[in-house]
Amino acid sequence: MPHKHFVHRIEDNRLVIYPLRRPDDAFAVPAYWPAMGNAALAPEKGQAPDPQTSPRSEGLGKLHATSHTHTQTQTTEKKEKRSCSVILKIIYLVLAFINIVKSIALIAVSVTTAIAIKIFTDEQSGRRVAMIIIAITAAITLSISIYAIVAVLTKKTQRLMIASIVLLVLAIIQAVLMGIATELTDEDEVKLSRALSDSFRLAREDSPRHVKLWNNIQHDLSCCGVYSADDYRNPNVPDFFAPDVPISCCAGYHPDRSSLVQERERESCKAKKEYFDVGCRDPIIELYRDTARTVLGVTVGLIIFMVSLSLVGMIISRKCKPIDEDPTPPPASKSKAPPKPPKV
Repeated sequence: MPHKHFVHRIEDNRLVIYPLRRPDDAFAVPAYWPAMGNAALAPEKGQAPDPQTSPRSEGLGKLHATSHTHTQTQTTEKKEKRSCSVILKIIYLVLAFINIVKSIALIAVSVTTAIAIKIFTDEQSGRRVAMIIIAITAAITLSISIYAIVAVLTKKTQRLMIASIVLLVLAIIQAVLMGIATELTDEDEVKLSRALSDSFRLAREDSPRHVKLWNNIQHDLSCCGVYSADDYRNPNVPDFFAPDVPISCCAGYHPDRSSLVQERERESCKAKKEYFDVGCRDPIIELYRDTARTVLGVTVGLIIFMVSLSLVGMIISRKCKPIDEDPTPPPASKSKAPPKPPKV
């Protein structure tokens, strides 16, 4: 069969192909070449193809609509995450600040109580050690709260989870120590009464430390002696004489005054019997009870806020991760090479 040559050209948006020797038998192929299996009617002569009805434009429209919907969904999810994260961060920062304040208060109260226990006796060493450990755990809680605040602000969720777990452990330790340190039993009262009597005896023997201690106690608590002012009474002196009370048992006691003025005030107080007649044992035991209640209240409050802080921190770590920690976006589609023109 002889080789035939074909010539093609475009006329009125139509591709015209005809053999070189038979131009009358030319046949036309539409310039618009749809995809296989999705053929559409060719446009009329002199009419441009409608891009809205073409399958390719329809496919691009669907693709654009799908991409737009996906973008809107991603934007909505990011806004929800951002809103959740901001609200929880504000709650977390407030709880952390309360934990810091509570920790400082617990340190002050527990250390003061431990010092007060040490003043009179060493027999309650277990209680004193428990108070010291509570103060140490409060100091650690203070440090962890500051560490957690930094972790939230820098979006370090792994560090935030570690801080939450440590706070839970510290809360359990404080709950155990709280029962040991704040319970004042009858046996403890007996030991404290014996320690007060020994300290009072040393003060009567002019021990400088105990004399100063009882002067402060009697002046601050408005009391005199262990059980009453009669503890200062000389057994060889008749009862109708006033006991030989120190100036600290009188309301006019001022530590800054000279000894001469203090002695004059003491004689006047004894003569007029204006000294305190209440013993110091009951006020001291009541002071111990009040201090234990204060330590108990502050510790319970701190434990509640520590647990709350831990739970909120875990929620932030798991549910509301920062946007920069979202899964990596899918890789961009590979650029396709432009289609080659059909071979004729």
